[in-house]
Amino acid sequence: MDSPKKSPQSPASSDKATVKVCFPSGGFNLVKYGDSIDIKGIISIVTDRLSTVGERYYKKLYAMRLCRMSSKESYWLHQDMTMQQVYEKYIKKHPSSEWRYELRVRYFPSSLQDLCEKDNVTFYFYYDQVRQDYLSHPHLRIDQDIAVQLCCLEIRKYFKDMPQIALDKKSNFEYLEKEVGMHKFVPQTILNTMKSKSLRKSIQAQFKKYVGLSVDECMLKFLEILKVYFQFNQEKFKVELGSSWSVPVELVIGPEVGISHMNSQSAGTTKIADFDQIQAIQTLVSDCEEHTKATLQLKVAGAQEILFFTCPTLEVAESLADLIDGYYRLQTGSVTSIWNMKDSHSSKHKSGSKGVNPDNPTGTMLSEDYAEIVDEEGDYSTPASHEKADYDIFMGDITLDILKSETTVCEYLNAMYGSSYKSYINGYTRVEANSKS
Repeated sequence: MDSPKKSPQSPASSDKATVKVCFPSGGFNLVKYGDSIDIKGIISIVTDRLSTVGERYYKKLYAMRLCRMSSKESYWLHQDMTMQQVYEKYIKKHPSSEWRYELRVRYFPSSLQDLCEKDNVTFYFYYDQVRQDYLSHPHLRIDQDIAVQLCCLEIRKYFKDMPQIALDKKSNFEYLEKEVGMHKFVPQTILNTMKSKSLRKSIQAQFKKYVGLSVDECMLKFLEILKVYFQFNQEKFKVELGSSWSVPVELVIGPEVGISHMNSQSAGTTKIADFDQIQAIQTLVSDCEEHTKATLQLKVAGAQEILFFTCPTLEVAESLADLIDGYYRLQTGSVTSIWNMKDSHSSKHKSGSKGVNPDNPTGTMLSEDYAEIVDEEGDYSTPASHEKADYDIFMGDITLDILKSETTVCEYLNAMYGSSYKSYINGYTRVEANSKS
């Protein structure tokens, strides 16, 4: 009986398997790999093929995303995961035909001009990614006039030798509409609401402003305008600050804001930490099946306590960890991950560790929960002194007061995490205990 053929997604035999890596532009690359290759190796092979001219200066910007097309699930794959680990964790759970590997720029540089000058190939790749995300975004709210400006810039880039009066000719515009397709330049939401004749007149009027720009100038201007309406260089996560006792926050991660949170009373953000301040990252998930929760824990330089974020799922915690870890490597020039990926499933009854993972190669020392940080003289629930009269808090004397003042929040966080966490969150729950008379 013949042995079954090896699945193209499973590195289960000694023969090399093949993975199809898709690009934002619609292209793809096939990579043959062995069992031991990691995601970083796959990315390196693919990015080297993007151009034969020199090495990618901004190679650290790239990441790999695994998508299951039928359910719209997506997972960011850490650079140190092997393809065998990817298969065991994700691929084998569903038919391999449902999965899609995507190469994307996830860790963004602070200067697009610098990216354009030092790594033109990566800049073009990044531009294609942003443009495709913009055109396919189902709920993006953008003014028609802005959409027309972006359309003109892309037309100028697409037809780089087009003269200024080319679109004044009806035949040229009909070619653009019928042969190329306006969906390549304008979001479908705008096409559905704007009449074709009005769109044509607007494009003809605006196009002349950009006819003198070079291809690179068109792309930089496109990104500059779009960034005001579509923050493509940021990712947001709804999490909770803390583990046992937590406060909802919306984290914003990006090259300009670092690790920040949204302000509830304004449209701005408040910075929590810079990426180069992060010393260690760990993700953990509880063993309790009824109340499963995942935590992301950050050790921050200068902070008195480990920073806890409770996430809705382990996948969210891991995505956030990968993002912070990638920015740390980008901004520090390090090639080593500071994310301890071992033993993500925690146990409250592990012996001997008290929050320290002995298998962690980076020397990370992160506690698994607030409950495991125990003072030798006792904790808050069990005072060291057995004279309980001065320590008892009666439930009837507890008052909950929801505060919106950032000043009060600062006082709390300064006590918990030190002065580096000023203006940390806008919402804070204070417990006031009145002593018994």
